[in-house]
Amino acid sequence: LPVNSTTTVATDGVDKVYTAISAFDPGPHADVFVAASLDGGYSFTQVARVSTSTPGDEASYVPQIAALADGHVYVAYKESDRTTGNQQLRFNRSTDSGATWQSSDRLLGTVSSNSIIGQGVHHPEFQLTALPGGKVYVLWSDGTDLFLSRSTDYGESFVTDEVDQDDRSGRRNGQGSLCAQGDQVVLVFVSHSTFSGSRVPSIWGTVSANGGETWSTREHFRPEAIRGLYWALLPHVGCGDGDKAVAAWGDVWPGPAYRTYVKRFNGTTWEADIDLGAATYDHAYHEVTYASSTAVLVAYASYDYVYTVRSADGGVNWLPASAHSDGNATIAYPH
Repeated sequence: LPVNSTTTVATDGVDKVYTAISAFDPGPHADVFVAASLDGGYSFTQVARVSTSTPGDEASYVPQIAALADGHVYVAYKESDRTTGNQQLRFNRSTDSGATWQSSDRLLGTVSSNSIIGQGVHHPEFQLTALPGGKVYVLWSDGTDLFLSRSTDYGESFVTDEVDQDDRSGRRNGQGSLCAQGDQVVLVFVSHSTFSGSRVPSIWGTVSANGGETWSTREHFRPEAIRGLYWALLPHVGCGDGDKAVAAWGDVWPGPAYRTYVKRFNGTTWEADIDLGAATYDHAYHEVTYASSTAVLVAYASYDYVYTVRSADGGVNWLPASAHSDGNATIAYPH
């Protein structure tokens, strides 16, 4: 394939690896392709075009991909409609390990175009998540409201609901992150503060116990005294240990740079947030992963390094941060 602009990778957890690529073939605009490896990533023997508009006619980009051991592979991506100028969120799926795809993809909604600072290729305004048994979640924002498109039939059909619980005029809700295990879905996102009419971005969370059908009352993660004064951005959440979750984000309180905060959901309630220490340069693009039922890893970018912070007790206590890149890059993005 010609030079690609964005690439994401997924594995089925057994022996197949998939990469979703935005590439110019034949151009002049990019299409989305999926390359599949049936030998654990040693070779990629099949490539399929999954965007279904006329090849090269519309710009299709920032794909996200999810794969399961039963052969289902899902892709969501943005596509620019050159007639209307809208950025559409589209979805396609394969039931045979990426060999074939639906001839017509599905339009899920019209997504935002970097409407909140900090978005872009490395933090697109949507997220794709899939679980065994047919559950597929696509979280996305139109720049004002946050929506969840959910499927229980392997992506055959979707129900879409607004999930930000914000009916204030002129507010923006976005930068959502979602994790799911069983029937539990945990959501964190950016919404404006409620402090004295402030429009400062802040961090919120909510939990569903029934696959996204209903949600707990959203909770503001940050202390009241700083909600209207200091920005917080780019949250990420990871699930593990059956019903637990850990959220992380960059928070400029108390300054001078964005520093890492984490907050743990213990299966019932959100515990107090934890400040992981002062920052010389901004901490951003956080990623949270459960390595086991008790081991949690938070990765983030800070200027020219990627750092990780580890907890051995499910997010209650945290070890000092470790640097992993060589410091020669302008900026690095963990994933």
